Amino acid sequence: MDSELSRQILDIIRVKDTENFDDVIAGMNDWQMSYHLGSLRKAFLHGFVFNGKRALEVGPGFGALTGMLLDHFDSVDVLEPSPVCIEGLKTRYRHRQNLNIIAEPEKGQKYDLILAIDCLDRTGTDRGKTLRELKGLLAEDGTLICNFHNRLGIRYLCGCQDSFVPQPFLLYRPGALLSRSETVQLLKDALDDDFCMYYPVPDSSWCQMLFSDDDMPSGSIRDRLLSYDPFGNTQVVYEPDLYDDLLKEGVFGTFANEFLIQYQAGEEQSPQVTSAVISADREQPRAYGISFLSDGTVRKSALYQEGTASLAAMQENMETLRDRGIPVIREALIQNDVIMPRYHLPTLQNCLLSIAEEGKEQLEKVFDRMYEMILRSSETIRNEGCGPILQTGYIDMIPLNIFFDGHEFLYFDQEFTMPECPAAYIIFRAVLYAWLLIPNLEKHYPREEMEKRFHLTGYLQNYQEMENAFVGVNRQWQKFKQYYNWQNQPQRAEENRRRLRGKQKHD
Repeated sequence: MDSELSRQILDIIRVKDTENFDDVIAGMNDWQMSYHLGSLRKAFLHGFVFNGKRALEVGPGFGALTGMLLDHFDSVDVLEPSPVCIEGLKTRYRHRQNLNIIAEPEKGQKYDLILAIDCLDRTGTDRGKTLRELKGLLAEDGTLICNFHNRLGIRYLCGCQDSFVPQPFLLYRPGALLSRSETVQLLKDALDDDFCMYYPVPDSSWCQMLFSDDDMPSGSIRDRLLSYDPFGNTQVVYEPDLYDDLLKEGVFGTFANEFLIQYQAGEEQSPQVTSAVISADREQPRAYGISFLSDGTVRKSALYQEGTASLAAMQENMETLRDRGIPVIREALIQNDVIMPRYHLPTLQNCLLSIAEEGKEQLEKVFDRMYEMILRSSETIRNEGCGPILQTGYIDMIPLNIFFDGHEFLYFDQEFTMPECPAAYIIFRAVLYAWLLIPNLEKHYPREEMEKRFHLTGYLQNYQEMENAFVGVNRQWQKFKQYYNWQNQPQRAEENRRRLRGKQKHD
């Protein structure tokens, strides 16, 4: 990061007395601004449980992750070499009493957590030495969390670039980035075998999912993932096109963009997180992390204090649906977290294509059944031209939120409701996302036919406007619009391939 940009970031921190700058930087088309000042970088940490009193953060920059450590630990030491960043840290967290800027740890000091993100890859051949030094600073049961960028990462193979790979396909610079096998060997040499390797997807800077070798998804992940490229327009392959194939072939870990490492000194904490789904870009009362644990349970937690009431409301929704004869998963609200058993079932969304391949009648039966469940979920208060108006519309009664065993539905995450809601709007959402996320569905059953089946045709614009309004608020399109503008686009990759072909012909 150049000195001029550092000064600009520091000036922003000085002007506004806050720790959260999402509203200030909204729409700024500058990755470094979002990286150092935005809140989405904290997302990957929500999958872990913090214990202890003292933490150390190495290379915090302007403190995008520091605030979360300050929330959880009595004392947080930070090692930051940049004088400008140090001033930014002190100013940003001016009201905190537990932040300590240090030149080096005190002799004999031990830490319950050490966090080293995006700094070890910049030490080059000294990675192993740095890891061993950090290991020596851990308390008896302390935890080290660090990351490495994969030189064979999916985004690099697609032609993208970033601050670690400054030119497309520049993957083999000596001492730059490591592959997975090279990273594993480094970790074994420095930490022995007591580490867990996770794969933040698409990366740790905007982690939306977290996988491990013991817990890889069995179905498609494209429906819950937004990949992005803020560093330019050089991709020649649309990154999301590769995810499902790499999972199917069992090599996702080899080509993951990053490796997130958790090293646990002493006794391993139980249960461990094996994977997670994180929705950090939602409005704060609706921002959740869902952690899948090694004991076979699932924990849904609010990312912000405002979300605890929303979790309780979601639990009430599930109980109401169960009372109305809707099959829903078993769950309980325990200490502000929703705890449920893990269901090893595919979602209905992931089954729709195979159902359609059996014949149009089978797909119609599935959607007819969904509509029946929608009508059963609430009292009909009146009928209008668009059909029944429900007293309460549970608008997530769609394939993305239904487990399917081949015969029965099982609903989960029925979080959002809409008063006086057209039943047709909910089935519109089911059709919209089914065909949007499974383009091949159109070959077996034209979307237009399904819309006619439920008399949606004359109301499509109305329902789309309702959907845009809902998603715009829920996904905070304005607050995080730079991230959405950076989203990978298949047509952009195709245009770049055409440019390459044209250049080859010209040459």
